[in-house]
Amino acid sequence: MSSPCINRKCKRYLAGNGAQLWLVPDDTVANAPTFGAVLKEQFGWPPGCCVCGQPATRVIPVTLHVKETGRNLAHAAAGLALGRLVVRTGGGSLVTVNAPHCAEHMDGVALENPTIGPMRMLFRSYRVQQQFRKHNNVAVD
Repeated sequence: MSSPCINRKCKRYLAGNGAQLWLVPDDTVANAPTFGAVLKEQFGWPPGCCVCGQPATRVIPVTLHVKETGRNLAHAAAGLALGRLVVRTGGGSLVTVNAPHCAEHMDGVALENPTIGPMRMLFRSYRVQQQFRKHNNVAVD
């Protein structure tokens, strides 16, 4: 399977090779965070581990250094509560998301700050990405 790409019409990820394309199965878990969703300033997590959906036993901070913050990030929440962005100033900003994980997983999501457009969260699990989008009413990006 090649790296998935998003079909903007149906908002589903596609994979393929030189001859064919297919819809990425809902139960796909990539080796690295791949499936993106727009990240709002305040959001909530669907229940469970962000990789497998089993009960979460811990949260793992996922951080991204942002050189220039947009006006939305400048007003982000300052607490470390689950599901909040944390912005710290000084030489740019660090944006941290506390991601729920089970005891077995530790690398379920990553943050991405594209050069154009809003910040995104990338998920290893396609199913959890879809649940996150629905839970927060956010777009695929």
